[in-house]
Amino acid sequence: MLDLGCGNGRVIDVLEKFNINYTGLDISANLIKNAQNKYPEKEFIVSDLLKTPFSDNEFDYVLSLATLHHIPSEGLRLAALTEINRILTPSGTVFATVWYFWDDPKFKKLIDEELSKQKAGQSNLDYGDFLKPWKDSTKDVLVKRYFHAWSRLEIKTLLEKTGFKNIRLNDNKEDKNNNLIITAQK
Repeated sequence: MLDLGCGNGRVIDVLEKFNINYTGLDISANLIKNAQNKYPEKEFIVSDLLKTPFSDNEFDYVLSLATLHHIPSEGLRLAALTEINRILTPSGTVFATVWYFWDDPKFKKLIDEELSKQKAGQSNLDYGDFLKPWKDSTKDVLVKRYFHAWSRLEIKTLLEKTGFKNIRLNDNKEDKNNNLIITAQK
């Protein structure tokens, strides 16, 4: 299993009971260092998920939790799904989650503000893209984090375009984070 956007290895403890061969990949060298310190027996790689260092058909499973909504532009999102498809074995499965922003009023407001900027020619972000301020404990903005508000139709369309089949999109109504859960097969 490849964990794309593994961060500090946050899911390893949950996956241990399945006795899988785990590899984690993240673009953040600091997060990978934290993961390696906590789980020295696991393999971790610093790399961009748009162009991984893996061979074609290398993984039976690809896991991507709360990562795909940070990829800017439709072209790069398409490239990410193409790369996932490339490294999956035939009949391999991708499990992914994205935050579903359309049902959350605070995010919907940010999306609507960005759409207004786009209509006024004041933004070059793609439709559904927005920047959310990341604040410290004193409420000072440290940085604006990029997000994309995926729609169910967009996810399904891009997965189909990149060759995936048996696509399932589920949302857990009890999940306060509004995660959309995605599974698909190569």
